Amino acid sequence: MTQESDWGSVYVRILDAGAFFAQDVVGLLLGDKPVAYNDATREQLAFLSAWAQQLGLAVVNLGKIRNQDQPDGTPRYGVLIAKDRGALARAAARWRGPYLTGPAIGRLLGYPDCCAAAFGRFQKRQEKDPGADMIDAIAAASGPGPYPFLLNNVLVFNSKRCAAGREDREKLADLNRDQSFALKLPALISWHPCSYQCRPSLRAARRIWAYVQRYSPDAAARLRRRLSAPVLFLSWSKFAAFRGRVARGRLKYSQVVAPHSLLDAEILELIRAGDELRIEAPGVWVSRGGKKRWVLKEDRARLLGFTSRLSV
Repeated sequence: MTQESDWGSVYVRILDAGAFFAQDVVGLLLGDKPVAYNDATREQLAFLSAWAQQLGLAVVNLGKIRNQDQPDGTPRYGVLIAKDRGALARAAARWRGPYLTGPAIGRLLGYPDCCAAAFGRFQKRQEKDPGADMIDAIAAASGPGPYPFLLNNVLVFNSKRCAAGREDREKLADLNRDQSFALKLPALISWHPCSYQCRPSLRAARRIWAYVQRYSPDAAARLRRRLSAPVLFLSWSKFAAFRGRVARGRLKYSQVVAPHSLLDAEILELIRAGDELRIEAPGVWVSRGGKKRWVLKEDRARLLGFTSRLSV
């Protein structure tokens, strides 16, 4: 088991390895989360277990997840991780028991009550509107922005019931695999905030951010740069990030930047040919030099004005 003073060096190696559970590790080490959940292939589970042992964390394999195999048929397993073995055993028993709702899962994993409740409301909404996205609900509760980069959750799509399924998630990962930031840390918190001004989520994100910044300044700088990019959001798999700024409902930009999405190539080319976006009936207007040139008929589009600021 690694001593507490060496946690940072182990965490840096986890980041460098592109670990899919990196943001949960900090929450567990700092005591902000009692238990963390993830899903993994058998190979990833061995990797996770090895790092957990070094950090003094315990792991419980919950078994194979139904209908969550990889595109090639490789099975995935549910995993709970915790510092306290008693808390881990209680969480595993609760997880395997009946009637565990979305909000109850959130509270079990230490998510803020307001966020767990918001996710439960979204699940009910999605039953009636399968095309709805959690980010729609968050943005609607957040006002026009700007939003602190700390709560950017555009790449947190594994917890969404996406109709396109895991195959498109793998395509997204492949598109971004060679970027300098990769998908090592898709967000600073491992839950969806109830809004981009959620104070409990911001407190947790700041603590995780400070930890990453302390032990891996280069990774922190890359992460801040990526999460600070404003986003045109159409759906979980179709979005565009920009070097630019959202003000008074308009996004003025100079370049489309990573992360990349499954946005149609034709739409992406139209956006790249512009320098300003505005959502106005009948969709998203793309302007160049102050003149409206094209309109993208997207009725669910949102401009997410993420910035490099640390607070609202």
